[in-house]
This record gives sequence, structure tokens and C-alpha cells, in this order.
Amino acid sequence: MSKHYLILLILLVWGMPPARSQHSWNTQIDSVLKDKKALVGVHILGLNDGRELHVNGLQTFPMQSVFKFPIALAVLDLLQKKELALDHGIYVAKKELLTDTWSPLRKQYPEGNLTLPISKLLSVMVSQSDNNACDILIRWVGGEEAVQRYIQQLGISGMKIVANEEAMHKDWNVQYLNYTSPKSSNDLLVKAYQSDILRPLYRDFFWKIMTETSTGQNRIISPLPKGSVVSHKTGSSGKTTYGLTGAVNDVGIVQLADGTRYAISVFVVNSLESESANEQIIADISRITFIHIKAGTIQ
Repeated sequence: MSKHYLILLILLVWGMPPARSQHSWNTQIDSVLKDKKALVGVHILGLNDGRELHVNGLQTFPMQSVFKFPIALAVLDLLQKKELALDHGIYVAKKELLTDTWSPLRKQYPEGNLTLPISKLLSVMVSQSDNNACDILIRWVGGEEAVQRYIQQLGISGMKIVANEEAMHKDWNVQYLNYTSPKSSNDLLVKAYQSDILRPLYRDFFWKIMTETSTGQNRIISPLPKGSVVSHKTGSSGKTTYGLTGAVNDVGIVQLADGTRYAISVFVVNSLESESANEQIIADISRITFIHIKAGTIQ
């Protein structure tokens, strides 16, 4: 995709009106998105009552590191099928710890050439969004094709994973090949949360590392009151030299102190806003959703 074609595409989608759902919620969301130079997709699904609302919820968006949560599920599924423990070891060679990418794992083990438990790799991949751990686990599970087969076997449509972190770092446009709709993101989150696709040992570990996510503290989690539990995964692309941010995302399950639970997926893509403005869009959508859910005004 050329630079000029991408800019033309952005100008076209900015002019698209958001899909309409529940009026009162949408009115406030529209006020957040008004005049924003970004394409935004949102899907909300209440887990207590099944109520659903969205803006561009069926449109596909680049995931960036959001793709690490389906990768984690695929890895845990393989552990389960092979009846392997969470601390099953994987040998990590120094050459796998690339230096031109975000990797707390590399900072901790700069020389590599050691065996690490899968639980460690999963934890740093999800909770700290480690890119090297991500690609190591993709290779262990059988490649991107194996992850995609797993997603399809679960009946999730509208989500595709074809490239790893190394490939995305080599070519800006590759990020657009890994995509999901906000609805598909929530469908997979809810399936992992409510069904028995993983046995308790593996399921509990997955939600533990999702809850321990340290990235994106100014996004979904920011406006929620104390006592809320947010199990989420973020994604971020960085910015081009001409000021375009490919993706600033956050998806997860929210459980409020009173037991109210809902899935929320927000994608802010192809944005010419600042990083703080992109994160504020997500925070504002999270705040509006919380207020309406608490007030019972989502009809």
C-alpha cells in the first residue's frame, strides 16, 4: 500500500458515519469521535445480560499486539492437548532475542541460550507485550498458520493472523494483514471466559496474565473505579515520519466491584492524532460505557 493511497483511504473512512446502535450511548460516543482524525471501532457485550452495542463493530482493524492474546490461547491449548505443565521448558537461543524490538525478556536474559518455562514466556508476552517472546511462542506452536487454524476451529470469523512481530517490524504495511473486527475480538474473549475451551489450570493462568497487563494504563482501565478488575491486551504501532499512527488498541473483560461484567474492544487506527489523544479516545469510550452500564441506561 503506497503512502498516497493510504492517506486517501484515511480521508475516505474519516467521512464515514459510525454504525448506529443504542441511541443514548452512541450520542455520547459520537461526541468523543467528532472531529477526530482517526478511524475507531468499538464493540461492547454485557456478560450478565447479553446486551450488545457497537460502532463499526463488524469492520476489521489491524490488531498489532492485541494478536498476542489469541496466540496465548493457542499455546495453552497445545499444552493442554499434549498434557504438558505450564512450566514446560523451551530453549531460547541468543539469536532469537532480537535487539530492534520491545523485549523485557531480552533485557533480563541478554545472552539467551537457556531454557525458560512456557509460563514465563506467556507472562512476558501478554502482561508486558514482549515481542521476542511472542515470536518464540509462535514458532513453538507451529507458526502463524497453526494459530489461525485454532481461531477458525473455535468458530471465530473476522480475525486473521498471518505475520509475526519480526515481519511487522520490517514492513509498516504488514500490520494490516493481522486483523480483527471488534466483535470478533469480543467473541474470542467471551469464549475463553465463559466456555470450557481450556481446563481450569490453563484458563486461570490465561486470565491471570491478562489481569497483570502493565501496558495501556491510560486506556480502558484509566476511568474505572477502584475495585474494578480489567483483564486486557493492548496493541500499539508507533508513528510514521509523516505523523500517522497505525493502531492504538485495547481489548478485554471488565468486572466491576458489584459483579457486573462486560467485554470491551476498542480500536483506534490510521490516526493523525497524538498518542495521548488516541489513548484518551479509548479512555472516554470506557468511561461512557461504564456510566451507562452502571446507570442501566443501555437499552
